[in-house]
Amino acid sequence: FRAALGWAVDTPSPAVALGLGFELWRFWQKRGHLSEARRRLDEIAVRPWAGEDKPGHARLLEALGGVAYWQGDFRGAIPAYRGALDLWREIGDRAEIANALYNLAFTYNIDANATEVAPRFDLSLGRPLLEESLAIYREIGDRRGIGNVLWALGSADLFASRSETALPALVEARDEFRAAGERTMEAWALHMIGVVHVQTGDYP
Repeated sequence: FRAALGWAVDTPSPAVALGLGFELWRFWQKRGHLSEARRRLDEIAVRPWAGEDKPGHARLLEALGGVAYWQGDFRGAIPAYRGALDLWREIGDRAEIANALYNLAFTYNIDANATEVAPRFDLSLGRPLLEESLAIYREIGDRRGIGNVLWALGSADLFASRSETALPALVEARDEFRAAGERTMEAWALHMIGVVHVQTGDYP
């Protein structure tokens, strides 16, 4: 894959470069190759041909935003995620718009107790993005997407000690994940529901 990506950038073969860059980013993230991912994605992003394929460019920016996010570089993630959102709005793909809103929201919905980071961001910006994303996912009937956004909203409320709104969001998220067959996220929702019950003293 490294050889193929290098060949695609140098030749160039934009479709291969953009496609591989997007498809590999989760592998790089999960295996701890974030520095390599950032370098390779940055190398693609500056090429003049990178913006010619708008869907491919949007996905590249999503990958760049994801890598920056997992590096803890929220300042770097925001323009990448916002660029992807702008492109998907221009293209008009509702599912991708919802996903881009969801991604961008996470750059604002960070732990308010993280004093080195939180003062730099307006945490109130994340919720409207998530609410717009949720509305689109409900409109198109994407149960996994609905579950993802409800999980994010419920988690944000949990960390803000708003258990009365966190619990119903997380319970609905669990149900959506279960219906969609998303076992990993169903487990995450169950975990967060348990944390809410601990937070409220409902140990049984």
